[in-house]
Amino acid sequence: ALVYGVVQQSNGFIKVRSALLAGSTFEILLPEVLEPEESAPQAPPIMPLPATRGHEQLLLVEQDEVVRKMIAGMLTADGYRVTDAKTFADYAASAGGNGNGNSNGNGGPARPLQLVIGNLLGESEKAVRRLHAASPSLRLLCPCDGEAGEQFPFGWLQKEHQHCLSKPYALSELVRATRKLLDA
Repeated sequence: ALVYGVVQQSNGFIKVRSALLAGSTFEILLPEVLEPEESAPQAPPIMPLPATRGHEQLLLVEQDEVVRKMIAGMLTADGYRVTDAKTFADYAASAGGNGNGNSNGNGGPARPLQLVIGNLLGESEKAVRRLHAASPSLRLLCPCDGEAGEQFPFGWLQKEHQHCLSKPYALSELVRATRKLLDA
C-alpha cells in the first residue's frame, strides 16, 4: 500500500504479471522528468565516534534477564570479557563462594574485575565493597534511578572511579560511559 501510494503521487503506475509456479513480476513505471536534478545541500562531515572497544574484565549485575543479555552481548561484541549475574549473591555463588572477583567460577584464578555495572541497593553495596577491597582500582558504573541515585556518589570510592548513568539510557551511552570510566 505504501509503494502504491508513492507511485500514485508521482503519476506513475504498477504492472503486475503472474504465472502459476513461476511467481509474480511487479514493474513500476514512473514519468520522465525533464528538469535538471537539484543538488542536495552538502551535509557536514560525520565525526567518528570515540573508540569504545576494550578487553577488560567486567561484572554486569542486572535483574531483568532480557536487559542483562542485551547489555552483555553488546559489551562482549565490543571486546570486553563480561561476567553477568542476576544479583551480587548469584555472582558470589558462581565465583567459588568468595565473591572477591579473582575467581573464574571454577575455583581457579582469573583476571581481577576492572568494572562493575549494577545498582548498589541493599546488600549489593557490601558486595561491591568486598570486590573493591580485593581490587582497589575497581570502577563502578551505576544505572541510577530513584533510591540508587540518592546515595551517589559513594564516599568509599574515588569520584573518578564511579559514574551514575540516569535511567532510561541509550546503550551507546552505557558503552561510552564504560570506556570513559576504564580510561580514567
